[in-house]
Amino acid sequence: MINPTFWALLPNESKEHDKHLQNAQSLLAKGLTGVVQIKETLLHFNSHPDQFSLLFPKLFAKLGSCAVLLGNAFLESSYRRRDVLKPAINPRFHSLCGSKIPVTNVLFGDNVLESAKSIQSSQRMTQKFASGRGNFQINRWFSTSGSRTTSSSNRNLNFRGQIHNS
Repeated sequence: MINPTFWALLPNESKEHDKHLQNAQSLLAKGLTGVVQIKETLLHFNSHPDQFSLLFPKLFAKLGSCAVLLGNAFLESSYRRRDVLKPAINPRFHSLCGSKIPVTNVLFGDNVLESAKSIQSSQRMTQKFASGRGNFQINRWFSTSGSRTTSSSNRNLNFRGQIHNS
């Protein structure tokens, strides 16, 4: 928790970043609490070995839950690292900082170069597609009657579907 007076003075962006870090810390705390409880239980079994077989399934399940919580905390901290680095990355590639890109042995995933090339290619295609600014030329496709032809009439079709001569 942050002191309420201090929290009220923080800008919204800082509050948002802090909430994400709080979430990661919460996962870490829950995972560590479970690990400590398992350690205490194992110390108890050191003096009462006959009870171990009875509680082993519960310990095993608790250890699995702890591993999930700690793994999620690790993943969450990786996402926050991406958020911190995002301003240093070209805005065209900000989508590489999102949670849809898997974290592997490297922060931005194993295929970051292919992903960047795909983004760049997609952006180029979008720019080419949108470069007509609302009108596009119909050359050699339609005659004045609207049937297909190989003649080279210079006509435009606007987005309302109206044909006019240029």
